[in-house]
Amino acid sequence: MNSEKYFRLMLDNMNAAILMVDTNLKVIYCNKYFEEFFGIPAYFVVGLNKKEVITREIKWRIREPEEFQNRLFWLYENPKVVASDKVIVEIPRHIVLQRFSCPVYDEDQHLLGRLEVYYDITELSTIQEELQLKNKQLYLLTATSSAINENLELEQMGVSFLRRVTQVIQSNFGVLYVKRGAHLHLTSTVGNCQKYSKPPMIIKENPPASLFWGSLSDGLPFEEFDSSAKGGYFIGFPAILKKGVHNGLCLFYLDKLNHAMLESREFENIGMKLGLGINNAQLYREVQRTAVLQERDRIAMEMHDGLAQTLSYLGLGMDSIYNYIMSDEKERSLAMLEKLREVIDLAFSDVREAIIGLRVDFFDDRNFIDALEKYLQEFNHLSNIKVILNITGNYFEPEPYNQLHIIRIIQEALSNVRRHSEASTANVDIQFKNSSVRVIVRDNGCGFDKKILYGQNNSLLSQGIKIMKKRASILGSSLSIDSVVDEGTKVMLNIPVERWLGSNQYE
Repeated sequence: MNSEKYFRLMLDNMNAAILMVDTNLKVIYCNKYFEEFFGIPAYFVVGLNKKEVITREIKWRIREPEEFQNRLFWLYENPKVVASDKVIVEIPRHIVLQRFSCPVYDEDQHLLGRLEVYYDITELSTIQEELQLKNKQLYLLTATSSAINENLELEQMGVSFLRRVTQVIQSNFGVLYVKRGAHLHLTSTVGNCQKYSKPPMIIKENPPASLFWGSLSDGLPFEEFDSSAKGGYFIGFPAILKKGVHNGLCLFYLDKLNHAMLESREFENIGMKLGLGINNAQLYREVQRTAVLQERDRIAMEMHDGLAQTLSYLGLGMDSIYNYIMSDEKERSLAMLEKLREVIDLAFSDVREAIIGLRVDFFDDRNFIDALEKYLQEFNHLSNIKVILNITGNYFEPEPYNQLHIIRIIQEALSNVRRHSEASTANVDIQFKNSSVRVIVRDNGCGFDKKILYGQNNSLLSQGIKIMKKRASILGSSLSIDSVVDEGTKVMLNIPVERWLGSNQYE
């Protein structure tokens, strides 16, 4: 057997489709695997112009026929280029091929033509596609989970969630609806909706119970949406609070659908996480609203018990001064003016203290101690009372919802120190024990007789203690007050560790 026949035999038995053209693009060799891969017998193409064969017989068997043709024609026009790419054949059967194309030279480096080799990589490609799909699904689940966990504000959480989903599924526009009352309300959007109809503000119908998709030209399954879009697709899924109960809806607009992605259960899992995230965000908003209402009640009570009484006293004082002037009692008039001046100064200090107390924002200040120290610095400047912060034990951050009540108790205790104790120094001690956290505010002032205190139900001090005890009750904690005349006062808040950390705060 001569070398040429041996070489041809070897090419015929290679597990690859091999085709060679000369410099005029005439097919001079084609092995049997070409027929297996493309469904065209070798004898049918040998001797023909390859461009004609591509145009007439081959390209319509390929998934992307025009791209396939343009790529090969460009290589024929640039015969010295070496190239490697992927070709997906659909007829006579689905098969994924890796194509290698290169020039062929003789021993004198004269160009003889081009060689094309096609390897079957269908199995490998399927494994790669499945792996890519799994990675995409995992990334989608991880990215959406982190978006939900990182944000407690509903609108911010919605934007972050939509942005990450649109990136993964290559969507042009995403929209989140959240259920309020009986209807779904538009909450967040991401992307450009100019090429689509504007989403409605309210959807009155319940969404489908699971993932749904379709063509935009056919319309969405809600009568509120305009069905005039001429191209593109949509996918949607409900946010699931619990089985059979939804609290939101997500919609995404795309240029094309990835059916492999749609056949997975990932969107169901994401919908369940989103439902939980929406519920948490709504609870967080309710907690903030409740805190604001409580602060309004506290301020209203302090204004009624403090500022209102001060203004009433000023009115009575002005009446007394008028009577003294009319009776020509100058010295008594001056003495009353001095008393009124002291009352005004005290009222001014009360207002300033209330202002610096309201500046403490634990939803912005992540570190509780930093925020507390900032408040104590301003209190020192306001009152000229030296306040020292002492922390013992292993510190751990209190839950944000509880921070507000803890700081307000400290503020009320220090406010009583400023108003009533005549103290020069005070201490705020935070002691971390195994099962509890103690917050102690103590001073070196004049102290008071508790029997006399509790007999004066309308006094500012008595009202302040009632406010502190109410906040301690909200925290599931105990509050005690110990005072000795001429020795000072100690207010102690004892908080169970689980309450400090926020466990069972909604019970």
